[in-house]
Amino acid sequence: MISKNLTYFILLFLVFTSTTLSQNIKLSGTIKENTTNLLLTNANIIAEPQGDSTMKFSISNDKGFFELKLEKDETYIITISYLGYLPHEITYKAIESKTIDVSLKKDTESLGEVTLNYTPPVVIKKDTMSFKVDAFKTGDERKLRDILKNLPTVEVDKQGNVTVKGKKVSRVLVENKQFFTGDSKLAVNNIPADVVDKVEVLDNYSDVSFLKGLEDSEEMIMNIKLKEDKKKFVFGDIEVATGIKERYILNPKIYYYSPKTSLNMITDFNNTGKKSFTFKDYLDFNGGISKLFSNTESYMSLFDNDFTRFLDNQNFVENTNQFSALNISHDFNNKLSLTGYSILSNDKLQTLTTTTNNYIASDNLIENRRNEFDNINKFGIGKFAFNYAPNENTELLFESNIKASKNTSQGNILTESDFINSSINQNERIDDFSFRENIELHKQFNKNNTISVVLNYSFNRSQPKTNWQTDQSFLNGLLPIEDEAILDINSNKLRKTHSFKVVGKYYYVLNKLNHLYFTTGANVVNDSYSTFDFQLLQDGTTNDFSDSNFGNQSKVNFNDIYFGIDYKFKSGIVTIKPSLTYHNFFWGVEQFTEQNKRTKAVLLPKFMTKIEFNSSKVLSFNYSLQTRFPTITQFANRFTLTNFNNIYRGDETLENELYHNARISYYRFSMFKNIQYNLSVNYRKSTRNLKTANVIQGIDNILTPILLDAVDESVIFRGSLKKGYGKVKLSARTSLSFSNFFTSVNDELIENTSNNYTIGSGLSTRFKYYPNIGIGYNKTFSSYKANTNAKFENDVFNVNLSYDFLNDFIFKIDYKREEFQNKTLNNTNTFDVANSSLFYQKENSAWGFEISASNLFNVDFRQRNSFSNILVSDERTFIQPRIFLLKISYKL
Repeated sequence: MISKNLTYFILLFLVFTSTTLSQNIKLSGTIKENTTNLLLTNANIIAEPQGDSTMKFSISNDKGFFELKLEKDETYIITISYLGYLPHEITYKAIESKTIDVSLKKDTESLGEVTLNYTPPVVIKKDTMSFKVDAFKTGDERKLRDILKNLPTVEVDKQGNVTVKGKKVSRVLVENKQFFTGDSKLAVNNIPADVVDKVEVLDNYSDVSFLKGLEDSEEMIMNIKLKEDKKKFVFGDIEVATGIKERYILNPKIYYYSPKTSLNMITDFNNTGKKSFTFKDYLDFNGGISKLFSNTESYMSLFDNDFTRFLDNQNFVENTNQFSALNISHDFNNKLSLTGYSILSNDKLQTLTTTTNNYIASDNLIENRRNEFDNINKFGIGKFAFNYAPNENTELLFESNIKASKNTSQGNILTESDFINSSINQNERIDDFSFRENIELHKQFNKNNTISVVLNYSFNRSQPKTNWQTDQSFLNGLLPIEDEAILDINSNKLRKTHSFKVVGKYYYVLNKLNHLYFTTGANVVNDSYSTFDFQLLQDGTTNDFSDSNFGNQSKVNFNDIYFGIDYKFKSGIVTIKPSLTYHNFFWGVEQFTEQNKRTKAVLLPKFMTKIEFNSSKVLSFNYSLQTRFPTITQFANRFTLTNFNNIYRGDETLENELYHNARISYYRFSMFKNIQYNLSVNYRKSTRNLKTANVIQGIDNILTPILLDAVDESVIFRGSLKKGYGKVKLSARTSLSFSNFFTSVNDELIENTSNNYTIGSGLSTRFKYYPNIGIGYNKTFSSYKANTNAKFENDVFNVNLSYDFLNDFIFKIDYKREEFQNKTLNNTNTFDVANSSLFYQKENSAWGFEISASNLFNVDFRQRNSFSNILVSDERTFIQPRIFLLKISYKL
């Protein structure tokens, strides 16, 4: 519960805010063309104060109407502008509210290019929005993320993911050049705020300009434009910090941009838990594979569960991170350009969790488990690409990507139950290497005929090795273990994958209303997978488990030859696009000398329709039937040891799964009313499902993939509303999800029902001369029904405050409280965390100083309950203790 003092503070703050807003004078009116009286949408209205007040701006709505809220008794120069028209300027003293009508004249001499002595804060042109960031700054911005949070329709989460108008930004560019991998987290957390001039958001973006309007990319990118004095100069900053218990940060960032060359370097050494690039980011990185392949992936290439231990990078008791990245772009001439980057990371973590498991499927057996591990994640990414455009109608791309990682984990598992009491030392190592080569050719012969051809080759090699040492036998009756004082059990795996893909697409424009697209291609995958499970005996010999049906030598050859046709019709505000793709699949599974070959033809339809009432109001519907085939680990039909209490066995007779996806969404944004809302409904229905069957014996689990014809269904509704009142933004959001699915436990097919309801609200401000506050609250109700029932409630409250005072100081504090209630077990877990900092930098000085504290309450662990039809878990995850730091920064 929120304390009374905090409640009073919020109420007083809202009263202060409303009082401030009530002192505004309203200037409103309509903007139209002077001869035809045509109402002008998205015209810019700038109110420049002649005194000390802040600049105000507005944008006309679809009826040409605008409204400005001005400070009383201030004199303003009001400038109204619209592309292709002469600007109109008036002087207005805000004594009383007033309504005016403005008529703009066409600028016939400059052919639509109007030269203004100012830049409008917001410019909207169909799929493009441009923000002049100085109009939105409050004074406490230090990084790009601080700027983005102030921009209309833009949201930035804690990790650095960016959404605009409810849609995720997939890539970030700086001066039209991709910033490293394009991932927004690197950009928003590292680019200094004071170098940014404009932020451009481009929807339905295409790297190949003449494919725009043909290929429905649905990609949204963000382009950062730098201030003129930052071009052709080196800029950046260097941060050095120290703290008690030998805490440290060394974080230099150097940037150079010129018309032909850009160079970025980021280095981050610290033991405070800060991560510039995580191992999950490494796994998610695909090297920018062509979007032409995005709809033709049928063979599962999901990452194996061997990587799971290394993905949790937020919950740790200690962390040392070494990160270095270099990014270069160079235009040799107006036809040939080079881009490339390299990223290296060495991440060391200490993790500790304690868990109480209640195995429902094993007569409510209780297990207490403690996991304590030291993990080391080392990885590197390299990419270079040449882009050659000999003319405006031809583009050729050569791209190479390399990824490599070495992950080790050493620790102890202590498990206590009526089934087993044992201390197990576990050592794990995974070496991973992948290489990808991509060649693309795009050619427009004329406005009616365009082709794209893409070739891709990739190779991946993954080699996990796991060792368990204990004085107690485990997986009794399942492993043929020879009794010794110390048991030394090992599992080695090796997977190699070669993949070749080719696709060609022909775009035929019949006329302005009708397009036909033809696609043909092939995916060829050659996959090999071997496992070796054994016991290393004290005399140096091995006890091979292969006689007990362990050990795999599997090969999968998978071919997909397909042909597709798309018809696109666009008239006025309506776009309709039905598609049909025919796939001819062939796959062969070889295990030692046994072979299993299958073929199958599948017809996959798609349908898309979009109604664009205008650039700020869009209704869309998408439907697709999709298919997925098992991965080689699911085909391998002999046992594999995956954990001290888990064994996995595949099935070579598995086939593909089929599922329907449908989505309807509505987006509405009004810059004039400063309101935005998003509504969407997602529906998924699977008619053939790849599932994992569980057979439980005590705490031991035998896992087997199965193909079920039972129907799984899920419906998810999401809605959000954001409304601005001057410098204050209010938000509300909700989501409802309903799902019915089947699981197999101990040879029993169990129907599951899961329902989740979430409601939330928030408030944020962007004052220039007062403290800025952000408040958020989410409430989630969850229910789960299978062979037993469970109900949960989760409350999350967060508040942050930022205050730029005495011109040179910035104070920040944030607080988050989580309360998790298991209604079935009648227990409640709470988690409170707070962080604070005080930053000082004298105006026009390159030096900055900061004192910061994280985990102010020195919380030891985060506790959470979870529930399934197999077990109920109560888990404590221990986190990093309180850290105090003194930081010095220097701007280059």
